[in-house]
Amino acid sequence: MTTSDTPDQEPADPDTFIAHHPPERRATIERLRLLCVASLVSLIGLGVAWELWLAPLPQGTGMLALKVLPLCLGVGGLLMLTFLLGTGLTDDALTHAPS
Repeated sequence: MTTSDTPDQEPADPDTFIAHHPPERRATIERLRLLCVASLVSLIGLGVAWELWLAPLPQGTGMLALKVLPLCLGVGGLLMLTFLLGTGLTDDALTHAPS
């Protein structure tokens, strides 16, 4: 039996998910990931600043600033995905990770 007959085997090179892209494209992917994280962090900062200092409600306590709290979960997810894909884990390894 050859290695091509067994689809459930791990690939020889763990960086196959990213390695098939040319270096220019990999650099572009990394820049876009960082841009995505930076824009989400900026959105969180703007949301907090808007509710607390830029345009607060006249008699408000600033509790509306909590509405940006769910966006913080997205930052963690984006950073983890960037870390996992940056370490060379394949898409198959991400979907079959032990829980």
